[in-house]
Parts: sequence; C-alpha cells; structure tokens
Amino acid sequence: MKYLAACGYIFFTAISFVFLDKIIAHIDQLVALSVMSICAIVVFNLLNYKRLIKTYLICWQHWYLFLIMSIALAIDWYTMVTSAQKSDPFVAMSALFIALSLVGFVKEFITKQRYSYLISCGLLIVAILVLLVAYQVPIGKSTSSGLIYGAIAGIAFYVYVYSSARLAIKANLQTIEILATRFWILLIFSLSLVKFDALLALQRNNLVRLVLVSFGALIIPIYCNQKSIEKLGVTATAIFISLVPPVTYVFYVIVTGQISIVNTLVCVLISIALVVPKFMIR
Repeated sequence: MKYLAACGYIFFTAISFVFLDKIIAHIDQLVALSVMSICAIVVFNLLNYKRLIKTYLICWQHWYLFLIMSIALAIDWYTMVTSAQKSDPFVAMSALFIALSLVGFVKEFITKQRYSYLISCGLLIVAILVLLVAYQVPIGKSTSSGLIYGAIAGIAFYVYVYSSARLAIKANLQTIEILATRFWILLIFSLSLVKFDALLALQRNNLVRLVLVSFGALIIPIYCNQKSIEKLGVTATAIFISLVPPVTYVFYVIVTGQISIVNTLVCVLISIALVVPKFMIR
C-alpha cells in the first residue's frame, strides 16, 4: 500500500500527458500554468484553512528551505514547458524523468556502492542517446534543446522533492501544508512572463476548462507525489515515479493505435533501468 500514492501520481500524470495537449492546445502555456497554479493555491489553502497562519509562520522560520523548494518547483515547470516548446512533449517528458531517476541512482550508488545502480545509469544514458540520434521532431524544433531543458527540469524536480521532504521533517509539516505554500513563486514567475494579450485572449469557456483540467493534471497528481515522498522517501520516489514515460506511452498506444520504434525502445530502456537494482544483488 505504501506505493499507492506513487502509482496514483504515475497514472494521473500519464493520462495528463496523453490528453492535455489536445484539451488546451490553443491556450498559451504560461497562461495555463498561471491559472492552474492559482487553482492549486486556492484548493490547498482552503483545505489547510485551520492551520493556514501557523503553516506560513513555520515556513517563514525555515525560509531557506521554503525558497529552495519553491524556486526549484518554478524552474522545474518553466524548463519543462520550454523543453516541450523547443522539441515535443515526449522528449520533454523522457528527459525530465530520465534526469530525475539518474540523480536518484547516482545518490543510491554513492550511499550503497551497488554496481546495479551504475548499470541503470548506463541504460538511461543510452535512452538519451537514442532520442538524440533517432528521434524526429518537427521542422524548426530541436531534440538537443528539448533534452537539455528537460534534464534541467528533472534535476530541479529532484531538488524540489529533496527540499520539500526536508522542510516537512524539520518543520513537522503535513502533505497539505507543504502543498498550500509551494506555488507562490511559480505563480509570480509565470505571471511575470505572460503577455497581456494572451491573458485578454483567455475566454470564459477556456477558463472553466482550465479549472477542471487543473484537478486531473495538477492538483491530484501533486498530492499523490507529495504523499509518495512522505511514504517512500526522496530517492525511492524519484526512481519509482520515473515510470511515467513508459506508462504514458502505453496509454498513448491504446488511445491512438500508433506505435513508434524509437519511443518503444526508449521506454523499454527506461523500464529495464528502473527494475535492474531489484533483480541484481550487487
């Protein structure tokens, strides 16, 4: 049962990757990010209303961890969006979770000195090389740029996971309390980059759609992710949730019936890399 929250994160994130682009494809991504951040702030602060003032006072006492967590989250989301813009969603998603699990495996190797973690790292690097050499993106896009920004997003994601876990332990904060405070810098950052014309172009029906999408694509997954950090710990969460690309690809094939040799190979490499340490003693 301790993996239930992590599985929930993988499921909802994978579904989001498959359908989100179609649902809000015509909406400016920074506008979408801003609206979804506002929705998350409102929901989690309402859920935490009894301890709201106390929660923010505690975060003020641990301001350095709060800033690291919030800035890492903003970098993660911004570079993820940029990666998708410069390449495509599959490259961005794969690069993010490969980088996230790579950091986790390196940490595990340093801690436990098991060579199976190095094998996993090697397989993940091969997956990156396959994307770099064989993956075709539309004209005007760049696979290498997508991989770079996606990797930055993955590293920032690990920093967020680590710092939020440290904040929760040091300040004795629960999942909802962490989530109530984490979006402010992301919101400020995304609003500062949004063009005024893009905000004016947001019609009422699009706003309603974004609010609804926020629950399935952001609020529920991030709650599951934070619960997973609480139940599994930092490194186990970082490694396990990196199953998102293979699961997303399976859903994509089921929905569209389209199979790509390159995508299949990348997802197989990621899957093998994630399970190798479970089956190798050393």
